[in-house]
Amino acid sequence: HRDLHSFPTRRSSDLLSEFALWRGIRRPGIRVGLIAYAFGVGAMIMATAVSGFMTAAVAARVPAVTATDLSVAGGLFIFCGVLNRAMANLATVLMSAAIIAWSLDFFRRAWFERVLGVGGIAVGVWIFVALVGGTLTLDVHGMLLVVVLQSVWVAGVGLLLSRLYESG
Repeated sequence: HRDLHSFPTRRSSDLLSEFALWRGIRRPGIRVGLIAYAFGVGAMIMATAVSGFMTAAVAARVPAVTATDLSVAGGLFIFCGVLNRAMANLATVLMSAAIIAWSLDFFRRAWFERVLGVGGIAVGVWIFVALVGGTLTLDVHGMLLVVVLQSVWVAGVGLLLSRLYESG
Protein backbone atom coordinates (compact mmCIF):
# COMPACT_ATOMS: atom_id res chain seq x y z
CA HIS A 1 0.00 0.00 0.00
CA ARG A 2 2.86 2.37 0.80
CA ASP A 3 4.29 1.83 -2.70
CA LEU A 4 0.99 2.90 -4.26
CA HIS A 5 1.12 6.15 -2.32
CA SER A 6 4.65 6.95 -3.41
CA PHE A 7 4.51 5.78 -7.05
CA PRO A 8 2.90 8.91 -8.55
CA THR A 9 5.22 11.22 -6.65
CA ARG A 10 8.46 9.36 -7.46
CA ARG A 11 7.83 8.66 -11.12
CA SER A 12 6.15 11.77 -12.44
CA SER A 13 7.52 14.74 -10.47
CA ASP A 14 10.53 15.29 -12.73
CA LEU A 15 8.52 14.85 -15.90
CA LEU A 16 5.77 17.22 -14.77
CA SER A 17 8.30 19.82 -13.62
CA GLU A 18 9.89 19.66 -17.07
CA PHE A 19 6.43 19.99 -18.61
CA ALA A 20 5.65 23.07 -16.49
CA LEU A 21 8.94 24.68 -17.51
CA TRP A 22 8.25 23.91 -21.18
CA ARG A 23 4.75 25.40 -21.07
CA GLY A 24 5.90 28.47 -19.11
CA ILE A 25 5.85 28.92 -15.36
CA ARG A 26 4.59 32.50 -15.74
CA ARG A 27 1.33 31.30 -17.25
CA PRO A 28 -1.34 31.29 -14.52
CA GLY A 29 -2.80 27.85 -15.32
CA ILE A 30 0.62 26.24 -15.45
CA ARG A 31 1.68 27.92 -12.20
CA VAL A 32 -1.56 26.90 -10.43
CA GLY A 33 -1.04 23.34 -11.64
CA LEU A 34 2.54 23.26 -10.43
CA ILE A 35 1.59 24.63 -6.99
CA ALA A 36 -1.32 22.20 -6.66
CA TYR A 37 0.88 19.32 -7.71
CA ALA A 38 3.66 20.32 -5.28
CA PHE A 39 1.22 20.49 -2.36
CA GLY A 40 -0.28 17.20 -3.54
CA VAL A 41 3.15 15.57 -3.48
CA GLY A 42 3.67 16.92 0.05
CA ALA A 43 0.35 15.52 1.20
CA MET A 44 1.10 12.15 -0.41
CA ILE A 45 4.48 12.03 1.33
CA MET A 46 2.69 12.76 4.61
CA ALA A 47 0.19 9.96 3.96
CA THR A 48 3.06 7.60 3.19
CA ALA A 49 4.95 8.64 6.31
CA VAL A 50 1.90 8.08 8.50
CA SER A 51 1.21 4.70 6.91
CA GLY A 52 4.78 3.46 6.88
CA PHE A 53 6.45 5.08 9.86
CA MET A 54 4.04 6.66 12.32
CA THR A 55 1.77 3.64 12.65
CA ALA A 56 4.73 1.31 13.08
CA ALA A 57 6.25 3.64 15.70
CA VAL A 58 2.99 3.63 17.67
CA ALA A 59 2.88 -0.16 17.56
CA ALA A 60 6.49 -0.42 18.74
CA ARG A 61 6.05 1.99 21.66
CA VAL A 62 2.78 0.85 23.21
CA PRO A 63 3.38 -1.96 25.68
CA ALA A 64 -0.22 -3.25 25.40
CA VAL A 65 -0.05 -4.76 28.87
CA THR A 66 -3.25 -3.36 30.32
CA ALA A 67 -6.68 -2.56 29.00
CA THR A 68 -5.79 1.13 29.21
CA ASP A 69 -2.67 0.56 27.06
CA LEU A 70 -4.77 -1.22 24.46
CA SER A 71 -7.37 1.55 24.53
CA VAL A 72 -4.72 4.25 24.05
CA ALA A 73 -3.06 2.26 21.27
CA GLY A 74 -6.42 1.76 19.57
CA GLY A 75 -7.09 5.50 19.66
CA LEU A 76 -3.67 6.25 18.21
CA PHE A 77 -4.17 3.72 15.43
CA ILE A 78 -7.53 5.27 14.59
CA PHE A 79 -5.89 8.70 14.51
CA CYS A 80 -3.13 7.40 12.21
CA GLY A 81 -5.73 5.89 9.88
CA VAL A 82 -7.78 9.10 9.76
CA LEU A 83 -4.66 11.19 9.13
CA ASN A 84 -3.47 8.80 6.41
CA ARG A 85 -6.81 8.87 4.61
CA ALA A 86 -7.13 12.65 4.93
CA MET A 87 -3.67 13.25 3.48
CA ALA A 88 -4.17 10.69 0.68
CA ASN A 89 -7.52 12.26 -0.23
CA LEU A 90 -6.05 15.77 -0.16
CA ALA A 91 -3.10 14.66 -2.29
CA THR A 92 -5.36 12.97 -4.83
CA VAL A 93 -7.61 16.03 -5.13
CA LEU A 94 -4.64 18.39 -5.49
CA MET A 95 -2.89 16.23 -8.08
CA SER A 96 -6.15 15.91 -10.02
CA ALA A 97 -6.60 19.70 -9.86
CA ALA A 98 -3.09 20.08 -11.28
CA ILE A 99 -3.91 17.74 -14.16
CA ILE A 100 -7.08 19.71 -14.87
CA ALA A 101 -5.22 23.06 -14.80
CA TRP A 102 -2.49 21.79 -17.10
CA SER A 103 -5.00 20.10 -19.41
CA LEU A 104 -6.91 23.34 -19.92
CA ASP A 105 -3.73 24.79 -21.40
CA PHE A 106 -3.75 22.17 -24.18
CA PHE A 107 -6.91 23.41 -25.88
CA ARG A 108 -5.08 26.00 -27.95
CA ARG A 109 -2.57 23.50 -29.27
CA ALA A 110 -2.40 20.81 -31.98
CA TRP A 111 -4.71 17.80 -32.10
CA PHE A 112 -2.59 15.49 -29.88
CA GLU A 113 -2.41 18.13 -27.17
CA ARG A 114 -6.17 18.72 -27.39
CA VAL A 115 -6.85 15.00 -27.01
CA LEU A 116 -4.46 14.93 -24.04
CA GLY A 117 -6.27 17.95 -22.60
CA VAL A 118 -9.69 16.36 -22.89
CA GLY A 119 -8.36 13.15 -21.35
CA GLY A 120 -6.70 15.02 -18.49
CA ILE A 121 -9.83 16.98 -17.71
CA ALA A 122 -11.92 13.81 -17.81
CA VAL A 123 -9.49 11.98 -15.50
CA GLY A 124 -9.14 14.88 -13.07
CA VAL A 125 -12.84 15.65 -12.87
CA TRP A 126 -13.85 11.98 -12.55
CA ILE A 127 -11.37 11.36 -9.73
CA PHE A 128 -12.46 14.51 -7.90
CA VAL A 129 -16.19 13.84 -8.27
CA ALA A 130 -15.86 10.14 -7.39
CA LEU A 131 -13.70 10.88 -4.34
CA VAL A 132 -15.83 13.73 -3.02
CA GLY A 133 -19.03 11.86 -3.89
CA GLY A 134 -17.90 8.77 -1.98
CA THR A 135 -17.89 6.32 -4.89
CA LEU A 136 -14.08 6.18 -4.83
CA THR A 137 -12.22 5.22 -1.67
CA LEU A 138 -8.47 5.22 -1.51
CA ASP A 139 -7.98 1.68 -0.36
CA VAL A 140 -5.46 -0.37 -2.32
CA HIS A 141 -7.82 -0.87 -5.27
CA GLY A 142 -8.99 2.75 -5.35
CA MET A 143 -5.47 4.12 -5.11
CA LEU A 144 -4.35 1.75 -7.86
CA LEU A 145 -7.13 3.07 -10.10
CA VAL A 146 -6.08 6.67 -9.39
CA VAL A 147 -2.43 5.86 -10.07
CA VAL A 148 -3.28 4.14 -13.36
CA LEU A 149 -5.56 6.96 -14.56
CA GLN A 150 -3.11 9.70 -13.63
CA SER A 151 -0.18 7.71 -15.04
CA VAL A 152 -1.87 7.36 -18.43
CA TRP A 153 -2.12 11.15 -18.61
CA VAL A 154 1.48 11.58 -17.41
CA ALA A 155 2.63 9.05 -20.04
CA GLY A 156 0.86 11.16 -22.66
CA VAL A 157 2.74 14.23 -21.43
CA GLY A 158 5.98 12.23 -21.59
CA LEU A 159 5.23 11.19 -25.16
CA LEU A 160 4.47 14.79 -26.06
CA LEU A 161 7.74 16.01 -24.53
CA SER A 162 9.75 13.29 -26.26
CA ARG A 163 8.20 14.24 -29.61
CA LEU A 164 9.06 17.88 -28.99
CA TYR A 165 12.65 17.08 -28.06
CA GLU A 166 13.06 14.91 -31.16
CA SER A 167 11.72 17.64 -33.43
CA GLY A 168 13.50 20.54 -31.79
